[in-house]
Amino acid sequence: MINKRFIKIIATFWFSLVTGLALSADSHIPESNALPEQQDGTAEVAPAPDQSAYNYRDFNHRDRHPRIRRDDLSIYNQQTTLRLDALKERYDLQINALNQRLDDQQHAQNNRITDLHEKSSQLQLSLEGFGLVITMLALIAGFIGYISVINKVKAQINWWFEAHTQDIEQRIEAFSKKLDGLEKHAEQSTEQYVDDLQQTKERIQNNVTGGQEIDPSTRQNINEADDALQQKPEAEYTFEDWNTRALAAYTNRKFGEAIFYWDRAIAMAVAMDNSDVKAEDIAKMMVNKGNTFGQLDPPQYQEAIAAYDQLIDQYGHSDNLALQEQCAMAIFNKGNTWGKLDPPQYKEKIATYDQLIAQYGNADNLALQELCAKAMFNKGITLSKLDPPQYQEAIDTYEQLIDQYGHSDNPVLQQICTMVKVVREAALGKLNPSA
Repeated sequence: MINKRFIKIIATFWFSLVTGLALSADSHIPESNALPEQQDGTAEVAPAPDQSAYNYRDFNHRDRHPRIRRDDLSIYNQQTTLRLDALKERYDLQINALNQRLDDQQHAQNNRITDLHEKSSQLQLSLEGFGLVITMLALIAGFIGYISVINKVKAQINWWFEAHTQDIEQRIEAFSKKLDGLEKHAEQSTEQYVDDLQQTKERIQNNVTGGQEIDPSTRQNINEADDALQQKPEAEYTFEDWNTRALAAYTNRKFGEAIFYWDRAIAMAVAMDNSDVKAEDIAKMMVNKGNTFGQLDPPQYQEAIAAYDQLIDQYGHSDNLALQEQCAMAIFNKGNTWGKLDPPQYKEKIATYDQLIAQYGNADNLALQELCAKAMFNKGITLSKLDPPQYQEAIDTYEQLIDQYGHSDNPVLQQICTMVKVVREAALGKLNPSA
């Protein structure tokens, strides 16, 4: 495609070339042919030549530069100008024609480019559609292949299971039997561990309440349970977990820690509103807590009495036999604690024993009878320690004990009655020295 600017440059070049040639022709007129000037500065006009004798084209061979008149020069300039104008107009027409052709070609080219763009877009859409179709076909083929593979795999699996069904069933049955055996063993082991731990706790509980000695195996069992609990977050502790830790601390003579753990257990039971904890278990911990205060160094007997009073106030009027046993134990221990103060509070001690005898003296339960018999025995001993000694009241207490429990077949009660008969005779001897 020819550039418009390039054509204009060519046309301008030709026009300048022609104009330059015309002007160069004028510049070759010699100065000797110039018209002479008059004194006033105007040119002298030569007389018109005889047309018949001289033509401006003719010249003397001796004069190669004929004189040209001003009128002829003016006419020549006009003619040259007309020719240049005509030539310029013709070139302008040619330039306009070329510009029109260029515009037409540009328009045609633009239309062709537009058509190419439209065809390209259509081709692109066609290719995209074709690609989508190919993709869908590939997906369908892949899905069909996947289904085919799955079916083959299923067929192979079914064939394998059919071929090995009997063997699999036998193995499953053997595994089930083995699993049942393991479950039974695990249950038995768990039950055995729970039973052993419970027996360990009971032995330690008896040590706390009755002063029984803790054997090495019991100490080892409770320490192993305590070590296992230390790996457990305290936020996940149960009531029984706190009790286990307290019993382990008591076994290792860490009495302060034992009291702390029992406090945590009691607080948890109160927060749970006793829904999952038996009241008698809480009562046992209160008794243990009171007993442990007396094991501290130095002993804290007032705190022990306060712990017993808490139990008595909370469960003292219960009809539950287990609670009655714990309340009777708390009253009995409270009476003993009064006598351990400095100085001993014998009157409070005797009054506490009287409370126990009045509340549970007529009970049929052997545990309550044993505590009441011990209370009567201690009361008689304490009456003999008063200032002055109350031997007659002590003797009356001993006789009450013998009358109430002297015919019992219970070995503990029989032993207490035997001891009472001895101290009664001693009291009678002090009451009647002459006898």
